[in-house]
Amino acid sequence: MNKKTLSLLLVLLIAVQTPAMAFEFTAATPVPDNVNSSPRADFLLPIDDTGGLAPDPAGFRGLESYEDPTIKVKISEHSITNYLGYWEADITIKDASQLRTAAAGGTFKSSAELRATYLASLVNAVFAFTGDNYVMQKSVYLMRQGALYKNDLDGSRDILLIDAAGDFHVVQNARKGDIPAAFDGNRIINAISFGPALIINGKEQPVQFDYSIRTDELRRRIAICQVDTLTYKVVVTTGNTYSHGMTLYDFADLVASLGVQTAYNLDGGDSAIMVLNGKKVNEPGLDNIRPLYDIIYFASAWDGASE
Repeated sequence: MNKKTLSLLLVLLIAVQTPAMAFEFTAATPVPDNVNSSPRADFLLPIDDTGGLAPDPAGFRGLESYEDPTIKVKISEHSITNYLGYWEADITIKDASQLRTAAAGGTFKSSAELRATYLASLVNAVFAFTGDNYVMQKSVYLMRQGALYKNDLDGSRDILLIDAAGDFHVVQNARKGDIPAAFDGNRIINAISFGPALIINGKEQPVQFDYSIRTDELRRRIAICQVDTLTYKVVVTTGNTYSHGMTLYDFADLVASLGVQTAYNLDGGDSAIMVLNGKKVNEPGLDNIRPLYDIIYFASAWDGASE
């Protein structure tokens, strides 16, 4: 039995043993097993719930970087004040299939939870970070790895759509019927339902005060961003509840200063985590790794052979 098969069996065993939470699976459309109907048939990694290829151990440089012929990750730490700072991860990939999502139970029908560091290791993530807490959301467009599981949008959220070219698109205040199947012929592969959108087409967006994520409180914040074609950035701040961190308004200003084209807010607080090589990057001295339902991650597509 190979390592990947053993890992997937372990995930399924954990999912069976984990008590289910109040999450109703209602497929809005038939759930496909793959994306063979996608205009693209040349993905480097399969569009399914399996992980990436095992990263090259020699490609890691501590908690600062990773590089192989298909992916580059560079992480830098920045101080704003003695009590406030942020981590900035810059990621470039060769193919859109290397930007992936994973559920703690091995499927997005599951409501299992795992520590992000462990889940990242199970799917061979080079670099991973918090997802959108999909189990607990009330307004969700749950499209993951090409499969649509749930659509109960009520207009209260901005939805981030990632297409088969790896490009980001945002539908603001999305309702049922607002989400297209594709952009410019590129089918939607993943949809993230947290938000709000902070930057669209290079322009900072007004933050709605009533977005129900404590916009005006000091919190640890995290965002996923697209900079250019197959080039991304993830930003996470320091922050402990009520002591230090950023309001969502200040976080939007920070992200806007980093030169991104699209930026989307993700689940913050103790859920906000960066993981490189299975290890926590942001505030590594704090053992506040909260179990998560899902992660977003970047994987290697290099099989070790010379190009």
